[in-house]
Amino acid sequence: MSCGACIEACQFQAITYNEYGTAQVKEAACIGCGICEKTCTANAIRVTEHCAVIDETRRLNCGMCAVKCPRGAIYDLRGILRPAE
Repeated sequence: MSCGACIEACQFQAITYNEYGTAQVKEAACIGCGICEKTCTANAIRVTEHCAVIDETRRLNCGMCAVKCPRGAIYDLRGILRPAE
């Protein structure tokens, strides 16, 4: 189960819990631009019906999708990456 800090901190209210108890992207915040999909070296993200879907079995937890997302729809759950202040 995730601690939920990212859900509370996300200014776009773009994150929710998934069935595994970890954070996931909310459809309303994702605009389906595909930047995260192009950035992911593990091929763990696919844009399906204009929303990024993360394959938990393939992800590397590198956080590059969170860094590149222009809407902040993907957030670093572990707090390793911090947004520029």
